[in-house]
Amino acid sequence: NKNIPQEVLTEFTSILNKMGVKYVMIGGLAISSWFAERFTRDMDLTIELDQNLWNILNQKLVSSPDIQIKQTCIDTDSSLPSLVRLVYKGYPIDLITSLTPLQKEAISRGIRTKIFGPEINLATPEDIIILKLIANRTQDIADIENIIKRLSDLDFLYIEKWAKEWEVLPLWQELLAKSQPKH
Repeated sequence: NKNIPQEVLTEFTSILNKMGVKYVMIGGLAISSWFAERFTRDMDLTIELDQNLWNILNQKLVSSPDIQIKQTCIDTDSSLPSLVRLVYKGYPIDLITSLTPLQKEAISRGIRTKIFGPEINLATPEDIIILKLIANRTQDIADIENIIKRLSDLDFLYIEKWAKEWEVLPLWQELLAKSQPKH
């Protein structure tokens, strides 16, 4: 991957693997791994943590000379961070804690792949679509349109279920309609 060197990606995910942190890669790198490379500035990972695992991971992050923590967002009703922004060997990484049933399901549905060398956990195209529908930024919409164009065997019922729950079903239906060939 031209954006983040493969060794940086695999080294960081192997840290999580060795610690037993469940995660799934989302965002631009996940899109790149499903098909044509897409430029992205960072690596986005949704991670599953409890307090004990967070304490161990935080200690590892703080003590590593290769890691600089830039931001830790902790909601008032939680002792776990919702987001940790860090830089590993010069490359930005966002760790997003799975706090919702959707995020937990995305992690459990993740696909183990060796596309970047050592095994990593990659979000399914359906979960990427749902997360991008919720985020609803310009690049997210472009990514969704790209996925729809390239993958015909999507689990539409799964996407519709979560799109309805997150109140983004009209946007999903609009993007699907736009993707249909005009007769």
